[in-house]
Amino acid sequence: MTDASGSKYIKIRRRLRAILSGNVRLFGLSRILLIALTLILLLAYLDVLSQQALWVGIIFFLLAGLSIRLDRQRYLRRLRRLSNARKSLSEQLFRADVQIADFAEIFSGIHNAILLLDENLNILMVSGSARQLFPSALPGIPFANAVRHPIALRVVESAVLDDVTLGDEYRVSTPVERELRIQARPFRTRNKALYVLVSVFDLTETHKLAQFRSDFVANASHELKTPLTALIGCLETLAEVADQSNETQAKFLQMGLEQAQRMQGLVLDLLSLSQVEMQEHRHPETPVNLSDIVGETVASLAKRAEQSQISIEQSLPKQLMVVGDERQLIQVFVNLIENAIKYGREKGHVHISISQEPAPRSGMVGVAVRDDGIGIARMDVPRLTERFYRVSHGKSGTGLGLAIVKHIISRHRGHLTIGSKPDQGSVFTIWLPIDVTTEKVV
Repeated sequence: MTDASGSKYIKIRRRLRAILSGNVRLFGLSRILLIALTLILLLAYLDVLSQQALWVGIIFFLLAGLSIRLDRQRYLRRLRRLSNARKSLSEQLFRADVQIADFAEIFSGIHNAILLLDENLNILMVSGSARQLFPSALPGIPFANAVRHPIALRVVESAVLDDVTLGDEYRVSTPVERELRIQARPFRTRNKALYVLVSVFDLTETHKLAQFRSDFVANASHELKTPLTALIGCLETLAEVADQSNETQAKFLQMGLEQAQRMQGLVLDLLSLSQVEMQEHRHPETPVNLSDIVGETVASLAKRAEQSQISIEQSLPKQLMVVGDERQLIQVFVNLIENAIKYGREKGHVHISISQEPAPRSGMVGVAVRDDGIGIARMDVPRLTERFYRVSHGKSGTGLGLAIVKHIISRHRGHLTIGSKPDQGSVFTIWLPIDVTTEKVV
């Protein structure tokens, strides 16, 4: 045997050994055919088979070779597809990694303090402002370990449990005292994965400015109150002793007295608003009869309504128990009924009744003050409770009455709704929480 034939024989033997040992993966019937061919050749070598059987074995060998070739081509095509898929997947993963890195960089640069949590309330992403507020807030850290405050934890856990957006304010004293507001909004992606977006707002400067403004207004109003009272007293005295025949003198005295009284009303309203703002965070807990309050208010304004030829009607139950501050609720209805008289039509009507509209939330009752006056334009309605905002109807006023009403209702955890159309009158509805200690509202 030559070296070439010996080398070829060794290669064939290695190939057969690899095929038989399973190191070379074949598909379909090719391995079975090859094993059958090997047995046939062995039997022919031992003179057990005839020549016809040998030809049959050779045919089987050809079929096996053809099958192996076809299987190899299919195998190579599958490898190429897998390679292309792997390459495409690698490119997609790379682009996704780049996008995630870019998104994380953008997220960290957001001005507001924002944290993204997974369903286990572990931090996934955190903005730079949030890192400043909570230095231990890092990706992978549980939210409870980064923000150690019971109110913040309660807001996030309740938002996830109830699947609603919740928020609340709380105060931290370390490393510096801050007033913070947290808001948690759970959401689900297309594949139903749950995430929680937590936003934290630093209200420290806002609260300081509000407190500074409130203190300034209160102090300035208090300082103006005494000299204004003295000025009004002097003008009233001068008006009494002045020469009534001098029309110019009487005119200017009356003008000065009216403006001083207007300024006094503004100062008193500012003081009242400042006092309400200082108490706004302390909710009243005393049960009061709203029907008695409205009745007392109507009685105190009866003379003024008679002067304006306006009738006031009320249809409230004898007992309408709510939780509130009696003095402040009287102030609310004085403002609303005075406005109804001021802006009502001559010989018009003011009607006070239980509102039939659906309550903003359960456990509330609404009292509506309705007039048939000149009404309010739609564009002015949202701004009526702003300070010093007045609708140009030619009527005098400080523009603080409804602002005071809004803050009083806010302190009572109530709600104010306003409905009005020009020339069709207005309706102001006060919603207050019902006193749960009362068995029923009669």
